[in-house]
Amino acid sequence: MAAAESRAAIPLRPALTVTEEELLVLTHGDLGVVPPRIELPADTDQRDLALSVATRSLMARGLVTPEPPEGSRPYPSELADAAAWVASEPLGLTLCLRSLAPCVLALQRVLGPYPGGAADPSVATRYLHLHPGIAVLEDVTDHGMHSLLTIEREHWERAVADFIVPPDAEPGTGPVRVLGTGEGAVSELLADLGHPTVLVEAAALLPDGVRSRMVALGPGGTFVSEDSQAYRPTALREMITELLQQTEAALSEESATMGE
Repeated sequence: MAAAESRAAIPLRPALTVTEEELLVLTHGDLGVVPPRIELPADTDQRDLALSVATRSLMARGLVTPEPPEGSRPYPSELADAAAWVASEPLGLTLCLRSLAPCVLALQRVLGPYPGGAADPSVATRYLHLHPGIAVLEDVTDHGMHSLLTIEREHWERAVADFIVPPDAEPGTGPVRVLGTGEGAVSELLADLGHPTVLVEAAALLPDGVRSRMVALGPGGTFVSEDSQAYRPTALREMITELLQQTEAALSEESATMGE
């Protein structure tokens, strides 16, 4: 029990951070469901140079080795300079899990002051690329830094909670709060929600489509909305369970398919 509690207390910190240029090399130009944060040069020579520098950086850090696997097929021509390498382990497995995930939970977090504060709100994004029993956590900054960590199922709730739940968050109580109409409606809603210190847009990217919801958290309570209009009060643990349950059916189907 003590060992389990000790593991639960360890922060879930990404084990590896790469630039977006490096991730483009590692994924052969395909970032998957994660939108790009930077734009590569339009000029072909400049683009090839940027990817070549990224490849050399990966090699210098031992993240890729300069021998292609036997019988490998050529990579796309635009990444020709990055062809002669293979990803080191466990990075190779992490990238494979990331690219093949049947479900992804995307969390975009906004921290106050919000709105009308003296400073601009800060925004952060976390993706959970989910498989039955395992996931790849990916934190992405607006400057195109991608931080990766592979985690087992027992840590998924903590991966969500650590990212979106502020220290002052309380469970929601009282009636449903509804966004009104007219000037000042948003400010009035935020006041009704107890001036939340964190706002979260959570999107479950599933094989059959995308399901989104908004979450408001702070000392005034925790509230969830499926339509960005009506915000119902909820408990913290229940809110996190609901976010992950959106993916459970799809992951169960994936697990059943793997077992056939």
